[in-house]
Amino acid sequence: MRRALSFSGLPSIDYSTATLREPFYIANPLYLGMLTAELIRQARERAGLTQQQLAGLAGTTQSAVSRWERDGSAPSLETLERIVRVCGLDLKIELGSLEEHAASQEGHAASQEQFDQLGANLALTPTERLEQLRRTVRFIEAGRRAMEQAVGG
Repeated sequence: MRRALSFSGLPSIDYSTATLREPFYIANPLYLGMLTAELIRQARERAGLTQQQLAGLAGTTQSAVSRWERDGSAPSLETLERIVRVCGLDLKIELGSLEEHAASQEGHAASQEQFDQLGANLALTPTERLEQLRRTVRFIEAGRRAMEQAVGG
């Protein structure tokens, strides 16, 4: 069974500041090149391959793989698909309406907020984490007491 490699794990663009009606990553060749570079690097690293090994399996040169990963000069779609396949992955490209894209971005924004909060929590010292936990426990206990009073009184 092949694993899938998609654009979803890559850095996102803040669409609220984009001046284009189309999604920025499609309309901007530089960003598309960066996505391609990241896809190739991720596929190679997930497969545990060196650039030389990937080049040999994909029928290209190590310098071409390096160039694709380094400066985002994108290979053809067929070559990109071949590179991803020799890494044991599938490349999925989907078309969807702008409305579907906007709806998915809303869900992604919530996920990004959760990810940002996780990062902030991980940045806390152990003492700060313990204090945060204590505040949370006090909040929950106060809520329980209020519920017990409301139900019992």
